[in-house]
Amino acid sequence: MKIYQIFYNQETKVMLDPKFTPFDNSSPTYRSWHEFEVIKKIIETNIFDDNEYIGIFSPRFFEKTGLTGSDVIEIVGKSKSEIINFSPDLEASISYLNCFIQAESKHPGFISVAQKAYKIIGLDLDLSELISNHSRTIFSNYFVAKYSFWKVWFKYALKLYFLSANQSNIICNKLNALTRHRGVESYPMKVFIMERLINVVLENEKIDSEIGVNYEKYYSLKEYSGEKVKEMFIIDELKSLMKKNSGKALLSLYFEKIAVYRYL
Repeated sequence: MKIYQIFYNQETKVMLDPKFTPFDNSSPTYRSWHEFEVIKKIIETNIFDDNEYIGIFSPRFFEKTGLTGSDVIEIVGKSKSEIINFSPDLEASISYLNCFIQAESKHPGFISVAQKAYKIIGLDLDLSELISNHSRTIFSNYFVAKYSFWKVWFKYALKLYFLSANQSNIICNKLNALTRHRGVESYPMKVFIMERLINVVLENEKIDSEIGVNYEKYYSLKEYSGEKVKEMFIIDELKSLMKKNSGKALLSLYFEKIAVYRYL
């Protein structure tokens, strides 16, 4: 098991968990790629066993999840799954049919660019129609996976990486166009398309991730009511049912449940 945690400066260095392996990204080669540059360096410069678990987290991991390095090591150590999902935001997952529609709400034009880019690299899924429960919804690269899975993911990631640099392809400019994030328009669209690549790969490979977060504990610390947490689980289960049984009745029920949830 090898769990890395990235830092960019002294401020983020002090946020690191001592149980994780620190990775210094204070002098990135390509600033526009943010975390992906680190992931690329780690995969290309290390030798891992196919069954070895690898994770690469941001410095805000504890702030976002409430999980320590010891917690992660214990959870992964007990797992036999290919992928363990440590993405904490169940609410963001259930609030949209999939994380691509969620991205469209934050970054207008996302689905159009992502749909074309994923198709070019060999992942031809209809992002606007996809229904993903939380076992196939991961944000912020917050997952740990066996190296055998990372290799599958990295094959597509490299294609997307080179596509964004191919100025002869019309999609290149759209991938590098800036979009707003945290109130600043300084992040290229490709960063968010790369971040959500894991979700397309999970759908394409028909693999579910194991959930590594205790959501009842996580949301109780955020002072969510028990009723609200219960509704999140119900809506996520409804999305699972919708994947198996297509039909307007379940879809209508989903939107009704979401409308009610927002007033809880």
